[in-house]
Amino acid sequence: MTAPNPFIELFRNFVATEQGLEFLLQKLDDLPMAVVLYDVSGELPEVIHVNRVARPFGIEAPQVIAGTSAAELFPQGWVEQDAWVRAAAAARETIHVSEYETGDNRIWEADFFPIGRDGPPGYVLVLGLEVTGSVLLRRQADAKRQEQEVMLRSTAVRMRELEKIKSDFLNLASHELRGPLSLLRGYLSMLSEGSLGELPPKVRGLLPVMNAKAAQMAFLVTQMLESARLEDSQLHLKLEPVDMRGLVRQAVDTMGSLTAPGQSLLLEDPGREILIVADAGRVETIAVNLLDNALKYSPAGGAVRVQVSSDASSTMLRVKDTGIGIAAEDFPKLFTRFGRLVTAENSHIPGTGLGLYLSREIARMHGGDITVKSAPGEGSEFTVTLPLVGPAEASQPG
Repeated sequence: MTAPNPFIELFRNFVATEQGLEFLLQKLDDLPMAVVLYDVSGELPEVIHVNRVARPFGIEAPQVIAGTSAAELFPQGWVEQDAWVRAAAAARETIHVSEYETGDNRIWEADFFPIGRDGPPGYVLVLGLEVTGSVLLRRQADAKRQEQEVMLRSTAVRMRELEKIKSDFLNLASHELRGPLSLLRGYLSMLSEGSLGELPPKVRGLLPVMNAKAAQMAFLVTQMLESARLEDSQLHLKLEPVDMRGLVRQAVDTMGSLTAPGQSLLLEDPGREILIVADAGRVETIAVNLLDNALKYSPAGGAVRVQVSSDASSTMLRVKDTGIGIAAEDFPKLFTRFGRLVTAENSHIPGTGLGLYLSREIARMHGGDITVKSAPGEGSEFTVTLPLVGPAEASQPG
């Protein structure tokens, strides 16, 4: 049931007499809406009047039309009107039809009002409001926006599910790999120490590389586990005053045995202690990640320069390589999880896309950050900035 329409009472008063109805029909052309009046007293509804606004819908008839059906009167698509008229007459209540499309693709909203003095209604009045132009475009835009919102929500849910699957996989894989890898590294350590007997010189010469590769595998497993913890908000820092210079030196020693023939790893430090409050293992992870990246993406014969410095409030670790470089538009992807920049030039280089993502997140958890300067063919420079320890923090026991 629609809200009362001010025209309805006017019609009800005028249809009380034939003279009143005749006078009213003469005035319908002045109304700003399409009006069709049906006589429903017979077996089938008959159109008895169509006003000026309604005539553009294929009507080429005089102002008063007697005994005409809607199918004959509205060849461009209003044939369903007969059904709505009958429904309104039978129900004896107003029926509202929205988004009623005619044959020329114009949209209407129409109200069907039964009108009568006593007993069954003698007439059904159709008041139509055309909805075209900007209104129609707005409706179409709203419908499209709603469709896009549903699609985006569905995509977001699916992406969250995929991210959870990735985190679960990383968690499971890292836990399952840690045991066998620890056993392997234990045996390598025993071989290196001579606990299992004297080794032939050729075998002993391979041990440093084997130990370095095992350490690299262990580091990868740690990356996977740390990434899963980070996504689950389970990565917690163990903060204490530590020497940044010492952490970087350890990272350089770890990665030194993995340099390719002709590559060099050069460390410049200020020759003095640089205290920061940090999780020592995780800051070393940042340094190892950056060194590993620089070595992998630098050609044979290239130099990787590592510099540790400080100013009044921060310490900086800079890792500069002579590698293939990165385009500025690719910088944002560098620090996303699994965000590898695969090109024809570097597709042969292994990697998980976790190192830079994890490194920046750890740096930010320490109150610092990682930035990059690079250009294709000109190498890259990554800079880690971390806050120095304050006097109060330096006095606290570790």
